[in-house]
Amino acid sequence: SLSCSKHGSWAVQKLWDTLGLKSRQMIVEELAKGENILRSHQFGKFVYTSCAVSVYAHQRSEWNKVVSKEEKEKELFKDIIGNKDVTSKKRKEESSVKKEEVRDDDDKLIVNTKEEKNVDPPPKKKKKKEKSYLDEL
Repeated sequence: SLSCSKHGSWAVQKLWDTLGLKSRQMIVEELAKGENILRSHQFGKFVYTSCAVSVYAHQRSEWNKVVSKEEKEKELFKDIIGNKDVTSKKRKEESSVKKEEVRDDDDKLIVNTKEEKNVDPPPKKKKKKEKSYLDEL
């Protein structure tokens, strides 16, 4: 039932990505018991496909190969996909480096770098509320 809810299916998929093979096998074993429910539910379909429940239920010997192949593909393309842990909030908080190029007396190029933190703009002032004829009632 956890896999059939919006947030539960997300949680199961995140767990799936972080667990080892033995833990994955235990999870898919439980999911295979409710295969029909997962397959027919809107959010359960995502868990059903990402955990390869159909392969486990019908061809258990092939399931290990499918899961290990997915892991190898993730590892192979890890440098292209990048780190998913960096959030947009962290990116905003990261400092930016400003470069300034200057030439000295001997016509040598000097590069000065300055670190600037992204600063939030000051909060906006609230407008005064105008009086209404209903205030007097």
